[in-house]
Formats: sequence, C-alpha cells, structure tokens
Amino acid sequence: MHHQMEEDARFSIILPTFNEAENIAEMIESLERTYPSSSIIVVDDNSEDGTGNIVRSIAVGNDRVRLMIRDPKDRGLSASIFEGILSVKDDLFVVMDADFQHPPEAVGGLLKALTDGNDLVIGVRRARGPLSFVRRVSSWGADLLAAGYLMSRRQPHSHDNMSGFFGGRTAQCHQVIRDNFDQLERNGFKALFDILKFIPREASIAEVEFEFGDRAGGRSKLDSGVVLSILKQCGPVGRFSAMVARFLLTNRIGRLLATLFIGFLTTFAVAFLWDDVIWDSAMIGSTAVSLALALIYLTMASDLVFNTSSSSILFGLKMVGVGTMGYFINIIFISIFSPVLTSSQIIAPLMGLTIALGWEMLGHGVPQGRTAEDESV
Repeated sequence: MHHQMEEDARFSIILPTFNEAENIAEMIESLERTYPSSSIIVVDDNSEDGTGNIVRSIAVGNDRVRLMIRDPKDRGLSASIFEGILSVKDDLFVVMDADFQHPPEAVGGLLKALTDGNDLVIGVRRARGPLSFVRRVSSWGADLLAAGYLMSRRQPHSHDNMSGFFGGRTAQCHQVIRDNFDQLERNGFKALFDILKFIPREASIAEVEFEFGDRAGGRSKLDSGVVLSILKQCGPVGRFSAMVARFLLTNRIGRLLATLFIGFLTTFAVAFLWDDVIWDSAMIGSTAVSLALALIYLTMASDLVFNTSSSSILFGLKMVGVGTMGYFINIIFISIFSPVLTSSQIIAPLMGLTIALGWEMLGHGVPQGRTAEDESV
C-alpha cells in the first residue's frame, strides 16, 4: 500500500540539522530508498562538524537532494523548519530529525494520513524509553503547558504538542507562517507548537503513533533553555514569565537572589515544621547569617565548576564537593553562634542547600543563544 501511495504523491522531507555528520548520509540514503517519490531538503544551521559538506557532496548530480545553509545571524531550530517549509514546492511535506529517533519507515504513515485529506499530521511518540526520567518529566510538563495554552485559545492540540515529527499541506502552512511571521518564536525549538497556535481552528488534525528510537549518533542537545523557549511561545504572560525566569537563572545577580530565596525558603520551612525546639530570634538570626554565607559560596563556586570542561563523572564529583563544602561552611558558622546544635539546625540547611544547588545546576543549563537543536523534549 505504501509503495502505491509513494508513486502517486510527491512530497518533500525536511531535515533540520546541526552537527549531524554521523547520521546524515545514512538518513538520506534510507529516505531515498524507501520513498522514491520524495524530495529531501536539508536545512543546516551552520554545523561545525562538516554536515553541510556531506550533504553538498550527495546533492551533486542528484536533483532529489537540496541543501540550504542558514543565515548565521538568524539561527534557531524553529527558524530552520519554517524556512524549510517555505522552500517546499510539492503539495505535501514532512519534517523529521536526522538522528533516527524519528524512524524513516514511519514517514509513510504520516504521508498516508495527509493523502487521506488531513491538513496536519503529527507523529505521536508511543513510548519515550530513550529519554531519561528527568527528560521524560520535562517533556510531559512542556506538553501540558503547551496543551493548556492551545486549549485556552480554542486551538487544535495534540497528545504530543512537542513533537518534531509532523507533516502538513504546503499551501496552508505557507499561509500560516507568512501571516504570523512576526509572532513566531524563530529561535525556539518547537515549530509545531507555533503552527498549532495559528492554524485555522477548523483544520483537520490527525495523529500517527510511532516508536521513538535511540539516537544513532551525535549528541543530545537538551537543556532548560527549551522550557524557557516554550514559555515565550505562550503569549504575553508566557514571554514575561520567561524573561523573569531567564534573569533568575542566567544573570549572576538574579541567580544569586533566586538561590538565596530558595535556600532560605526551604531551610526555614523545614526548620519550623521540625518539632524538636522552639526557634527564637537568636537561632533564626544565626541560621540566616550562616546560610547566607554558604549560599553565596555555593553560587560563586558553581560558576568555577561550570566554566571548566569535565567528564560527567568528574563534573558530578565537583558539584557534590561544592554542595558538601557549602554545608560545612554553614555548620561551622552556625556553631559559632549556637554551641549546641539541634537536629533541625543540622537537617534544615542541608535540605535548603540541596534545593539551591539544584537551581544552580538548572541555571547553568540555560544557553545564552542557540548552540544546538533539540528534538527530544
């Protein structure tokens, strides 16, 4: 059935790439073999590993493969996808990863749903096994945020609004992109979310499940900047929230203020719930001073750790060391003011410093600009 469908329907496959030299040749070969009626558009965001050169060599004498090199001043995964869609001349298109997390054989399912008359078809991940627990939770959280915003606007939504694997009717998506060009989050990561925000409400949306695979090569590019990008796509309130969150995560003063607030809030919440002693002003004051010193050290020391390249194991050991030293600083100074320590004075700062350290790690994961793409949220 797929073979007949491929003969009847010409379509374009858009591959946004950034540093996919390990995968791109095999992906193009697989798509050309499986879908002989397809055109393949590789939109490269100025890869540093030779991805563009590989595609250029494949495209020589091959009119089915086309390479687009992005403007280095206009970088962004979503911008690459939008530019790729606008360049499509066939009636239908499919957007997918080049790293085999979106299996080539699954493209046929999306194409069939489009030829059946749907306006937009979304690949929904049947299982997210390749994602770690933290990334899976982040994915669900981001999708819930997007779904809530789309429902508030009475726009179509999907079970996987964060999917990077989708297809559509070229003419309609051209109009959506051009009519709303200034409102698109071009340097973001989730082009589908933007399309769903602006596609006509009466548009026919279909879903096709697929098995989400492991990366065949290269490096995953997930960081907390993706979540901030999704926030920015959620209207004026979302943009304001993203601006505040970025200040508290990436600005040195903002991150210090947030770290102090989180550390103090967690520490004193635990302390006052602990039923071993009544906290008087002297205990509160001594704990506050010692905790402030420990949190300031934590922020300064984490800057040094994150600014040095290390293996994941060594990096983890360094962060444990930073947190442990911060806790010892807290205990040493509080002992000066309180010769007899209560259990709450020992446990509460430990909890506060642990949560504050987590915020520090999150803040250092937010990029200042686009350095890589992500299709794994």
